[in-house]
Amino acid sequence: MYNFDVIFDRFKKINFQVIITILVIVSISTIAQSADIIIDKQTSILGENQVEISINIDNLTTGTEYSGFDFLVAYEPRYMGVSKIEAGEIINMENYEWEYFTYRLEFDSNCNSGDCPKALIHIFGQHSLDFQNPGNGQYINASGEVAKLNFIISYNREVECRFLPISFYWQTCQNNILIKTNSNVDISNHVFDYTGDDITFDQELPSWTGASEQCQISGVERTINFYNGGIDISCVDQICHQGDINLNSLLYEIGDYILFENYFVYGLGVFNINVEGQIAATDINCDGLPLSVSDLTYLHRIIIRDMPPY
Repeated sequence: MYNFDVIFDRFKKINFQVIITILVIVSISTIAQSADIIIDKQTSILGENQVEISINIDNLTTGTEYSGFDFLVAYEPRYMGVSKIEAGEIINMENYEWEYFTYRLEFDSNCNSGDCPKALIHIFGQHSLDFQNPGNGQYINASGEVAKLNFIISYNREVECRFLPISFYWQTCQNNILIKTNSNVDISNHVFDYTGDDITFDQELPSWTGASEQCQISGVERTINFYNGGIDISCVDQICHQGDINLNSLLYEIGDYILFENYFVYGLGVFNINVEGQIAATDINCDGLPLSVSDLTYLHRIIIRDMPPY
């Protein structure tokens, strides 16, 4: 098991030694784009679901190769929790074989405004831990998935119809960077909100709007566009098509009850027609919480005519 702080400190000394030794900060200039880093946007997520969000790299300039990265991503912990973070396909593929990928979660209990994130995911990847003799694995030189963020959504009436943003955040100049094979560092050129609006703005760190002017030093280039993403939670009236769990166009049947009951014994595998549609149909009381015992009880009472449909 590698120690994140030890590796990260070593990484900083090698790739950011110019911060200590070079005192002249060069002026900001726009350089040809090297790549886009994009956080996925997912929509119409049902309650109690685990949602996977990818961080992707796209539109790489021909000849560009990266040997490492550091991403800092903010999310809203009131409505979503992190279940796991995994390396993306592009650094797990055969011949890539990156030696190091890790993350840590950071929380700020003193953050009470939109100017600071309450929760952060710090993700770090390195092609080789031996900087003098790197392995034979392949560098990032093509579009693909860099990391997978798995969230559990706490779905209730408060969160319905909301968009839950997942955004890049800059605490220091070492956040949200890509390291080239020659040890030069690429930082943000533009930052785009989840709506597609360009929110780039030069201000002192910490910031939501990109690396500041103080980060522009020798060996550092502004070539990366960062795109924020998130999760769009459906409104209850958009997903509430309850009662026809076996999708035979007949509502509140014994067959629907038996299928729903089997879910509690055998799990989601019983829904083999249209999983998302069948899950939505189990929200019998239309409270935005499908797959609940209260829904099964309500369905039983509807079938025996003890209660009317919702």
